[in-house]
Amino acid sequence: MKTDISYYVDDVMGSAGMPKKSDLPVIFVGPLGTEVPQDEIFEYTTISDLSEIGSVQERSVVLFREDQAEMLEVFCDHCELFGRTAQPLFGIPSTQYGVWFDDATFSRERASYGTFVSELRAAAEIAAQVAAANRSETDVESDRYRRADGRVRYNDGIGSGAHSNLGDDSDVDE
Repeated sequence: MKTDISYYVDDVMGSAGMPKKSDLPVIFVGPLGTEVPQDEIFEYTTISDLSEIGSVQERSVVLFREDQAEMLEVFCDHCELFGRTAQPLFGIPSTQYGVWFDDATFSRERASYGTFVSELRAAAEIAAQVAAANRSETDVESDRYRRADGRVRYNDGIGSGAHSNLGDDSDVDE
């Protein structure tokens, strides 16, 4: 994964009905299209032989060419031997899905790219909203302090701008 939303991948996989059937790392597979997608969600890679599967990072997408259909089928049918769990990812932009891909990945549970990415983005947005709602009072008052006599002084020097029209002595009674 490339971005901070990778933190939510496991939760999304469970809520999207993609349970992990083993403790092996999940490797997504898809067909290689006209170009490798640049979505900043997944790490995409291609391989030339199955010995390279062991070095592929978890939750990456391995893109196979049509002439590698037999290799893809072997990986999907025996992925546990490679120390990975294969999961076909359908709907990747700029890819061409053909019968060869369906036949090679027939034995594996499928995932939808669009649904998966939407769920990841929604989870990240919800987390950001929760974090914003949980801001502490200290965060809110970070640009002011209370003097001994009870008056509040604003630190306009840090760019709060809230009371910049009060001049040098920007004290406010609260």
